[in-house]
This record gives sequence, C-alpha cells and structure tokens, in this order.
Amino acid sequence: MQTAMVQSVVREPVVFEHALETLLAAARPLAPSTLAALERRGLSPSRPLQAAYPGAMWPEVIRLVATAMDTHGDTEAAEYALGQRFAECLRESKLGAAIHSLGRVVGAERMLLRMSRNIRTTNNFLDAVVTPRSEDTGWELLIRPAAEFARTPGLQAEPPHFVRGMLTTVLQQAGAPQVQVDLLHHDPVRATTTFRVML
Repeated sequence: MQTAMVQSVVREPVVFEHALETLLAAARPLAPSTLAALERRGLSPSRPLQAAYPGAMWPEVIRLVATAMDTHGDTEAAEYALGQRFAECLRESKLGAAIHSLGRVVGAERMLLRMSRNIRTTNNFLDAVVTPRSEDTGWELLIRPAAEFARTPGLQAEPPHFVRGMLTTVLQQAGAPQVQVDLLHHDPVRATTTFRVML
C-alpha cells in the first residue's frame, strides 16, 4: 500500500504587474539613468511586463523612482508626491477606476475599513488592520505582512511616505477632502507601518 504524500503549496510574496505599470506611469518622464536602473532589476517600461514580480522589487522600485524624482534633497516629500501620483494614475486604470467608483459610492470611511482588500490589489504579501482610536475621532491603520508571510526573511514594507501620499489621495477621492494621514511608527525589520487617519 502506497502512502500519498501531501505537500503544502508555498506561495512567494509577489507584486502584481498593474501596480508596477501604474508606478512607472506615475514616475514619467523617466531619466535614462532611471531606465537603466530599472532594466538592471528586470523592468523595462518599453516592453510588456510580466504578470507578477518578486515582492522585494516593490519597495525597491518605489525608492528608486522616488529618489530619481527627488530634486530638492527631500526623500520623504518625493515619496509622498509619488504616492499621490500613483493614486491619480491608478484611477485611470480599469481596476483603479472600479476602486474609485466604489469609493465614491461607499465613502472614505468604508474605503479605509476595506484597506486590506485594497492593498491586495497591488501585492499578495501585505495586509491591513484598521481600528478606531480611543483618544480621538481618528483611526489607526496598521500595515503589516499577511499571516502566511509574517516569517519571510527580508520582507519589506512600502516606504511609509509613499503610502501616506497614496492614502491621502485615495481617501480625498472617496469624499474626505480634509483627510489627514500621519505616520505614527515604521519598523522596517518587521515590515510594519502604523498611521493615524483623521477623516
């Protein structure tokens, strides 16, 4: 009698093609040196992208592109501006247009509460937890690795100011023009970032 062996399927952290495509669109025009750096990482804006790329590429490319956009020596401001442009360009894509339409219907608070789903449209390795803050009328948003990737060595979160810019724009588009997104804590080792969101 043969014993059937069941092997568990191990997924790798990946970033999806449309997220990288949107990021590259948000960064245009790209300088020749930036294009060469992207090529060395396996990305070419002049060729069709693959369906998915290693998850480590996502924060790395965000930093690379933001650094190339940084003309005033302010990395945080460049990452924030790139996050805003990413949200604007995302709105022009089919998936982004659907998310934007949903946001206009359900409003900023419900968009914030479904942030875990929103994040999963760009990658498979990050998750979000949203809880009301007891000390004010805001929300605490924790972005962290999804449970299955919590022990993945070297996993990185997105640059926090990129996320702050993206969140601000997305929530403004969803009907919260005065939204304030503040960075409370960023732990690059654990790939976790905590924000305070005031709608």
